[in-house]
Amino acid sequence: GENIVFRVISTTGQIPIRDFSADISQVLKEKRSIKKVWTFGRNPACDYHLGNILPVSNKHFQILLGEDGNLLLNDISTNGTWLNGQKVEKNSYQLLSQGDEITVRTDPTGTILSLVIFINDKFKQSLEQNKVDR
Repeated sequence: GENIVFRVISTTGQIPIRDFSADISQVLKEKRSIKKVWTFGRNPACDYHLGNILPVSNKHFQILLGEDGNLLLNDISTNGTWLNGQKVEKNSYQLLSQGDEITVRTDPTGTILSLVIFINDKFKQSLEQNKVDR
């Protein structure tokens, strides 16, 4: 549906495909520039459980839905998060693009957990559409 904001595919296969959605009417009501936050980490209460692996932080990174339907990545971990192979600076918002790869080290020998982000353009379009209608 068009409520789906993005899909996450674990290319390393540990985790089933997951879709993340947002309610457009809620998004339009939200006054702050960050409309919604999804948390990824070791804690099973996260929106996306990365598995119970110690190098992964309890809350490792967030994907945020910004003002114009843009998606942002924010690293909040101890051991770091990589975007397309580049380590991202902690607490600095990185714009996500179609097909971006987010990786997290799952052990010191360099094993990684790799997640690819597929953005649903329809969500952004309906957001624009609904803004115009108001």
